[in-house]
Amino acid sequence: MIVFIMILSMGASIFAETTDLNSGEGNPIETQPEEGKQEEQGSEKQISQDKEAVVEVPREGAEQESQVQGQEEQKSDNDNHEESDRIDPLLEGSSIQSTVEKLEYKSDTHVFQLDNIKSNNDLTLAVLAWMYKEDTYLAVISHEEIEGIIYQNDRVNIKEDTIKRAVNSDCNLVVNDFAYGPITNFAEPKNLNNHSRWSVIKIEGKPLTFPFKLTIEVESGGPHNINDKEVHVDKLLQVYHQYDKESPILDRKQSGVLDDEFRYKVQPQYDRDGMVYQLIDIKVIYNGEEQSDIGKDNLVDGYLIGQVSKENNGEQTNISVKIIFIYEKADKGSLTLINRLEEPEMGDIDRKFDIFIYGPKGKVYTVSLAHEESETLKDLPYGEYKIKEIVPMNFENISSSEIKVEIDNNTPYKQIEIKNQRRNSGWFYHEDLIEKTIEVGS
Repeated sequence: MIVFIMILSMGASIFAETTDLNSGEGNPIETQPEEGKQEEQGSEKQISQDKEAVVEVPREGAEQESQVQGQEEQKSDNDNHEESDRIDPLLEGSSIQSTVEKLEYKSDTHVFQLDNIKSNNDLTLAVLAWMYKEDTYLAVISHEEIEGIIYQNDRVNIKEDTIKRAVNSDCNLVVNDFAYGPITNFAEPKNLNNHSRWSVIKIEGKPLTFPFKLTIEVESGGPHNINDKEVHVDKLLQVYHQYDKESPILDRKQSGVLDDEFRYKVQPQYDRDGMVYQLIDIKVIYNGEEQSDIGKDNLVDGYLIGQVSKENNGEQTNISVKIIFIYEKADKGSLTLINRLEEPEMGDIDRKFDIFIYGPKGKVYTVSLAHEESETLKDLPYGEYKIKEIVPMNFENISSSEIKVEIDNNTPYKQIEIKNQRRNSGWFYHEDLIEKTIEVGS
């Protein structure tokens, strides 16, 4: 019986294989031999075993087919995602660029969005610009690794930390804890592909100034490059201070954006690192064009107030203002004199003491001060000053009969204290004398 079942099972298997081979010739059940039908009706156990045998072969084939299909699907899936999963060959072993999971930066200026700064094929885009400390940063979306940057006609020295490139297109850009997000927030799908990434360029020691010229070079060059684009930012206000013909210094506190009416209100800064400067000129530039009719004479209560109109802007779609306050070292200072009496009597409080100040070029200044009074001489030329006092009778000077001070760039503001006290040892009292104060100079 066992042998018969095995033979029958083998026959069923062969039948199943034959049926598969002839499946195109009709229904296999209808072409089954008659004796096969009678044998199947013999025993439920045999029928059960026969069914298991008949089903077993197609299941093995299905499993094999499923494995093959899975391999093909995996291969297809790999092919479909190969572009996004493959690491750029430029990134392997690169010495000037590192890839990061998240791009996080600081800024001490506004983060400005740049409009329509693209390569000819739209695959390279300059999107954002800001400053931190003394460096300018540009956020760029590019299909390929950036190989060169020219900013304001100067080629940027590319070093290991000059450019950071995202590892994939989903990488977020964060500046001052604000998430600007992935590249899809700033570019249309038609301008992106599986290789598009954020790249952030650090331009060391260069201030961010608008408008500026920008060139960005990538590996394949040609239509992928951004070539000599002039970059403007709408409503941008930038204030600079230039001291003694040095490079202009960006004033981050006063810089920012114009109001909705394109107005600004800014002021010069006369002190720098303890040095005193005087304002000699103001340059006001609207979209790269200097306004010759605006200068230091336009200051109102210490502020420069202005407004840009569309007429001034011409055909430009954006409006930006750049203001440069220009200074030179001040050649003037001040001298403050204070008079004090030691243990004054009641009648001494209102008594005046005459003090003479001898300055450069024979200039003489006089002041008359009572107890605890002070006076400041302003706009004094730099140089040496000698301070002498005409001491009233019955008083003596206990500070010095002559005081010398130097007013210069290092110490433009001086303060001197004159001290006197009552002596009461003379033959006459001060009230017995007739005094006359003579002022020399002006």
